[in-house]
Amino acid sequence: MQAAGAFELKRDALGAASALEIAKLSGTYRDPKLGRDTFAIHFDAFLAGAHELRPRTRKIYADLARLYLVPRMGSVRLSELQAAMIRRLLADLVDEGVGARTVELVHQTLSKALTQAVTDGILVANPARIARPPKAIRKPIRILESHEVVAIA
Repeated sequence: MQAAGAFELKRDALGAASALEIAKLSGTYRDPKLGRDTFAIHFDAFLAGAHELRPRTRKIYADLARLYLVPRMGSVRLSELQAAMIRRLLADLVDEGVGARTVELVHQTLSKALTQAVTDGILVANPARIARPPKAIRKPIRILESHEVVAIA
């Protein structure tokens, strides 16, 4: 988006004005000023406003943000968040040996915070919905044989 008065040709300015009107009418326009807050600031506001959360859930969200989200993307402006950044974050967590279930929880927490940004009109879409975490591979439950139970007892 160019600044007002920065167009060389009148038709370029009119085209930009038309595109802006179309975005406003279709509901895809977002004020660029709204996305200036960093992810860390938005997450704090999200957590403070999430009154429906149980205390345990609130603590889990706060811990996941403190350990995984804020150190890696806390300084990124909301308007600059992209699905590729989130995929990279999730891949980095897997590469560092973070458990698959924890990576899923990080993704869920991030997605909920960004869904709130969409609801608040800060973002047009939630980039975390596009970036999918790796699936947790669940190990099958091993049932002990009777002789193993006797040996343990």
